[in-house]
Amino acid sequence: MAEDNAKKVILEKIKIDDEEFTVGDLLDNFTHILDYFHDAPVTTPVLEKFNKFIDMLWRRRHFDSALNAIEEAEKKFPGDRKLVEKRGEILIDAGRFDEALELFLELMEIHPDQHYYLEYLGKIYYNLKDLEEAENAYLQ
Repeated sequence: MAEDNAKKVILEKIKIDDEEFTVGDLLDNFTHILDYFHDAPVTTPVLEKFNKFIDMLWRRRHFDSALNAIEEAEKKFPGDRKLVEKRGEILIDAGRFDEALELFLELMEIHPDQHYYLEYLGKIYYNLKDLEEAENAYLQ
């Protein structure tokens, strides 16, 4: 029985305008989905759904699309720090370390009490082959 459950494929879906989209549908319907978010009210449930959409793109390694969606989300929900942090994480996963470094250094300047940014900085510096800075970030 447990073996049968392990073999089941669970497709992640997102419901937009009474339509359900799987991960495979996202890129084909990208503009339609962004239009939905553009026209939707500024509410927490819309932000949560927007985040799910971004995460689905990110997990499938559609980094440019995920970053484009984040840019739109930041316009709709300006000042949402979690969106900015997510942008930085996606930049790291996309190998865009210089951009990620700039973003996390700025975040550290604005929010010096958020020590977990140092972990991101360590990872970025490590990937940029700046091992001394990576070590400093991790030690902090």
